[in-house]
Amino acid sequence: MVISPYRPDAPQGIEVLPDAQPGHGPLGGLHTALLEAAARQMDAVLLLACDLPLVGEQILAAVAAHTEDCAAVAPKRREGVEPLCAVYSSTALPLVAQRLNGPDLSMHSLFRALDGRELDLSALGLDEGAAFLNVNTPEDLVRAESLMDRRGPA
Repeated sequence: MVISPYRPDAPQGIEVLPDAQPGHGPLGGLHTALLEAAARQMDAVLLLACDLPLVGEQILAAVAAHTEDCAAVAPKRREGVEPLCAVYSSTALPLVAQRLNGPDLSMHSLFRALDGRELDLSALGLDEGAAFLNVNTPEDLVRAESLMDRRGPA
């Protein structure tokens, strides 16, 4: 499932939901995902920002495997925690909803408020490499495509 403020063309079988409260950035997307998880009686959601296309299966699996007894878990990068590649428990919904009406929409701030678990990838034997390359410009896209070509099929 994809949560987006836009209505992108999605491949068949991919459900696209608009933000329940548009204009709140990633926090609004997380809010919508958590609402949908609650409606489907799911315990958690995996949040992955669309501008992180190089995050691979091993990193996502590691994050998903370390969710016990915490409201949020995200990989700790060299530059710090990455709250836009994280698992959020359904128990986070009340705080996320509360923050949508306040001045602080920061995902880093939310992660701290949830006392999120920072997952050390290197301690798990995982190399982040360029996985967290943020792709926001045409130049970033060229770099990401080059890295994907060198890496080969996933």
